[in-house]
Amino acid sequence: MISRLNIEKGFVTFLSSIEALKKYKPKLFKKLNKLLIVPKHDIDNLDIQLKKHISLLEIELLTYKNNPIDIYRDIDILIHPTNYYEGCSR
Repeated sequence: MISRLNIEKGFVTFLSSIEALKKYKPKLFKKLNKLLIVPKHDIDNLDIQLKKHISLLEIELLTYKNNPIDIYRDIDILIHPTNYYEGCSR
């Protein structure tokens, strides 16, 4: 997931989906590289408990990059579970 960490952007839905994968599809969960790519200030402001929870879900926290192509090149599946009522940019 590439987004800011807020409810409207689907952050909670993303975490819930990863939790469900871990519980109901553990083999698939282990195979997936789970990335959460967010602004640095969002990572810096994360609650310690939430950081621990993200770590237990084996989600790697990364910051935005100057060249997003470097990120997209290595992604097989990109999830944007937004509730923000916005479409994907053209």
